[in-house]
Amino acid sequence: MMLGKVEDISLYEAKYKAETILSMVAQGSDPKAIHKKEQVNKYAHLKNATFSEITQAWRDHKTSSRHHSKSRKRAFSDSTLKFWDLCLGYMCQEIGDLR
Repeated sequence: MMLGKVEDISLYEAKYKAETILSMVAQGSDPKAIHKKEQVNKYAHLKNATFSEITQAWRDHKTSSRHHSKSRKRAFSDSTLKFWDLCLGYMCQEIGDLR
C-alpha cells in the first residue's frame, strides 16, 4: 500500500501511516479495501449530478491545496485556470443540465 510520494511525506508521517496500517491488519481489517471504499464514497454525492456539478467537483479537486505537493508547487497558472473555465463554460452551456 502506498503511503505517499517521497517529496510529499515526512519520515515521521510515513512511519505513523505504516504503524496504523500494520495495526489494522493485526486487527483483521483490510486497509486497502477501506481506502478504496472511502475513495468511492468521496464522490457518491455526484452519482445523480448534472454535468455542470461534476465539472465543478473536478475543478475543485484539481485546484485544492491538498492536491498540490508541498515541496514541488504544482499550482496551475492563471491562464490554465481561465482556459479550463472557458472550455467548461462552453460545455456547460450546451450540456450542463444533463445527468
